Parts: sequence; C-alpha cells; structure tokens
Amino acid sequence: MNHRLRRYYCARTDKNRQTVDRSFNNALRAADIDTIYLTGYGFPGYRGGPMWYADTIGLRKVLDRIMAFQRTHADFWEPAPLLRQLAESGRTFADWDAEQEKRFATS
Repeated sequence: MNHRLRRYYCARTDKNRQTVDRSFNNALRAADIDTIYLTGYGFPGYRGGPMWYADTIGLRKVLDRIMAFQRTHADFWEPAPLLRQLAESGRTFADWDAEQEKRFATS
C-alpha cells in the first residue's frame, strides 16, 4: 500500500476512535463506524472498514505510524487514548467491541 493510503487509514482510524471515545454519536463499537464507512461513504468493502483494517494490520503498527506522522505534523496527529491503550496492551478493536457487547447486554 502506498504512503498516502497508509496515512489516510491511520488518520481515519484515529479520528474515528476519538469519536467513539467521546460517545456522543451512538457509535458504541468500532464495528458501528465500519458500517457507516462501508454503507455511507463508499469505503472499499474488501478493506472491511477503517477499524477492521486497522485490526488486520495491527493497532501497534497504526499507533507507531501515527506517532511518526506526529513528529512532522504535531497539530493534527494526536493518537486517541483508547487506540493507545489497546495498542499498548496488544488488544484489538474487535476485542474492545466484544467487551462493549457484554457491558451493554447486562445493563
């Protein structure tokens, strides 16, 4: 994948995760964001949505790329806290989604 696409996918993953972190828009799971991108924005289906794609390449790799971009464009690139937390603990958005499902199924 070329550098521009990698940068785009990292940006989308990070900004989308910040949206879920804020919890103001009914996106309770990363899969909700993927659904919006696939059905509403025409995101390429073979990529599975930006959050799923991030899981497939690894959140640690996404975080590392964002940190590299931040060194040259600090005003735009600030990793979302949840992305950082998941990447540093070796977990995925799918893991987090499963936790959310359990949490909201019991409340």
